[in-house]
Amino acid sequence: MKKITVVSTFLFFAAFATFNFGCKLLVDKRLGFSDPGSISKNYSKVQILAEGLVSPWNVAVDESKIYCIDSVDGSVKSFDKNLGGEPAVLFPPDGKPGWDIVQDAKNLYFSKDKSEILKVQKVGGLGNLLAGPSYSVKGLSLSPDGEELFFASFSPIDKIQKIAISGKGPTILLNYQNSPLYLSTYSDTLYWTQGSGLNGSVRSLGFLDKTPNIVFEDADSPTAICTPGSGRGAGSVFWLETGSSKKLKQRTPSGGAIILSGSIGSGNEKGLAVDEEFAYFNYGNSIAKVPINGGEISVLADLASAQFPRGLAIDESYVFWASEGLKPGNGSLRRVPK
Repeated sequence: MKKITVVSTFLFFAAFATFNFGCKLLVDKRLGFSDPGSISKNYSKVQILAEGLVSPWNVAVDESKIYCIDSVDGSVKSFDKNLGGEPAVLFPPDGKPGWDIVQDAKNLYFSKDKSEILKVQKVGGLGNLLAGPSYSVKGLSLSPDGEELFFASFSPIDKIQKIAISGKGPTILLNYQNSPLYLSTYSDTLYWTQGSGLNGSVRSLGFLDKTPNIVFEDADSPTAICTPGSGRGAGSVFWLETGSSKKLKQRTPSGGAIILSGSIGSGNEKGLAVDEEFAYFNYGNSIAKVPINGGEISVLADLASAQFPRGLAIDESYVFWASEGLKPGNGSLRRVPK
């Protein structure tokens, strides 16, 4: 079995030379933001779990494995999250670009950018089609009870939909949304990001409601979103804005708004995760963390060792991410201690 590789931060890396109709406003865009804190650059060492991947995009992590979906060949693979080694191919390449991936105890659910939603067991087997193939699907989120899968779809109409993991459905929740992207659930509410430029917004919809709420408007091309269910961030909404402003923001349960960081990465991947104390995110093509409610930003992996990070995930001890590399075929999966 191939051992994981430790990457020194002293390696040289030649770098690279987004309708408010019918919605209730929950947080006014004009609320003042607190400023992000200072920056610490005490780099840890990064471990490479897998190399030579085509174009790894988003990832998920459980007790023993890291799972990755590829944005070019559409494959889904798993690797030992501690030892790396050879992958298990859970869904073979089909040439349909992969996008998001979420999990429950036994299954993976993943979306194809221009086609469908599929389900496959973590132990392998045939993939089951849940929705498609006429959808253009982006973000996914499981309901807290694990019985339903929410998703954002395009073409011909931008929609928020749900489908039972048993395959019943799908059900349209909202039509005529503005390019919805990523989703997250908290308690009995679904949250999502949508729109580009300053026409973006963060929105929510109660599971039993029919009218969405505006959590934050004039968000600058919002992408990844997290709504942690426990810890200091419980009840808060965290999201990335990847337009010209490039910020990580938080809306607190009381309605206050905080800029946790500027200078974030610019991709549409799910480069954000939150635990009991910190938010972890793509920080200008590095990996960083910042305390919930604001504070000093700590860079965990610099540009040389992060190697163009994409989607990330966390467990109790590590931050894991997909690294795109400079070109298809140079992708990798990496981790760094929290």
